[in-house]
Amino acid sequence: MATIGEDNFELGLNRKRVNNKVEEVKTIDYTRKKQPIVNVSRKGYANVELDSPFGVTIDHQTGNIYIADYREKSVMVFDSTAKYLFRFGDSNGKGEMNHPSGLAICGNRILISLYNHCILNYTLDGLFISKIGKYGNGELEFSYPFSLTMNESNEDIYICDYYSNIVQILTKDFHFKSQSGRDILKYPLDVKVFKKYIYIIDESNPCLHIFEQNLILLKSVILEGKECKLFILASFL
Repeated sequence: MATIGEDNFELGLNRKRVNNKVEEVKTIDYTRKKQPIVNVSRKGYANVELDSPFGVTIDHQTGNIYIADYREKSVMVFDSTAKYLFRFGDSNGKGEMNHPSGLAICGNRILISLYNHCILNYTLDGLFISKIGKYGNGELEFSYPFSLTMNESNEDIYICDYYSNIVQILTKDFHFKSQSGRDILKYPLDVKVFKKYIYIIDESNPCLHIFEQNLILLKSVILEGKECKLFILASFL
């Protein structure tokens, strides 16, 4: 299997379901070859069974791949050759995950967005640090935060709040900074920062919105069918 390099542009999930179980997850480099470069399969690993993988991200320092499995209620970690390493989040306690969906690596931490209206803060080794947010529609309150990402230029954190129809922006220390999109977004599913632009997927429209970093809308691109699903799952590296 090929090793994931730092020159890759996109990482996506392509899920193959067999007998109601996802057999394989593929990380895909769409920009260069439009072919899978690493396959992550549940077969052959005693401690891992991918069921409903949603979020995926890579630690560029180690090459490790982190996959949020919605139904398994945990994050599974593989090395750059897709060898299974460990999982975390499925034990009882403060760091227990309720249907994780989005992942974002912020320095030496990984943030996980959850079905139960909050963000969990972990070390990259899977140790729980803190919980951010609660249910609501105010500052640091969420209604199904589906995905999140970090702006590497200033370390701001962007969170897609699905039912609030906004993107909430936090500082790297998890202080509320601003929010936007209520008049534009309807059920935002995914947010990514690439260079100086913010990309947000809207499920209801469906379309890809392109914003400046202050969330001023520049352009909206209508997506259809498989194209929409592809963008929902894609993550800029």
